[in-house]
Amino acid sequence: MFEALFSPRLLLATLLFLLGVVLHEWLTRRGRDWFAEVPLNAWLFEHVGLPGVRAALLTLFVLLAYPLIFGQRELPALDLLLFTGSGRVSLLVFVALVLSLLLPLLPVVGQRHALVLPLQGIAIAALLFDWLGAHLGLTEVSLWPGLDGVLAILLLALLAPRLAGRIALRLGAWVDARFEVEESAPLLLDGVLLLMQLPVLLVYTLTLGEQLTAP
Repeated sequence: MFEALFSPRLLLATLLFLLGVVLHEWLTRRGRDWFAEVPLNAWLFEHVGLPGVRAALLTLFVLLAYPLIFGQRELPALDLLLFTGSGRVSLLVFVALVLSLLLPLLPVVGQRHALVLPLQGIAIAALLFDWLGAHLGLTEVSLWPGLDGVLAILLLALLAPRLAGRIALRLGAWVDARFEVEESAPLLLDGVLLLMQLPVLLVYTLTLGEQLTAP
């Protein structure tokens, strides 16, 4: 199962995701300058625009990394899962966007921003895996990763902000010195945290993938 993680295709998906993170950082910096003088536009940019971009990046990573994210090299083609049923692509986009808007508003999740991105990625992967199970004719497909999986996901999700903060501080100091700018670390933090969602997501998807090889 873990051999699939070293596939060139998964590496390519990760590199493209990293490129998207860089674009996200550029858009964050520029957008905050563009909309700084109009409070409503600034609010929409922060609470609608940027979450939408992050949701799109996570969705694209899941689609590009399929089927390797489930620890498998050979599974039904992605287009069979997306276009066999009616409205599946629309549902995938809808779920990704709605969760990016609603999760931060929930009393518990909204207070712990570290949980928002992992939950988005998990929901997208779960939807894809459910369609995969239906296509394969599996009668019992569980989207629950088990207690061990949940604990690992929570641990990684809660540690990610701390580690991302340390990385952003060091990287921000280098960017400030190299390009003669100031306070890069806060801007870099969101991008680093976004990148660190991949291990959390992979723990969940690999756990689901174990059902495909179970006797």
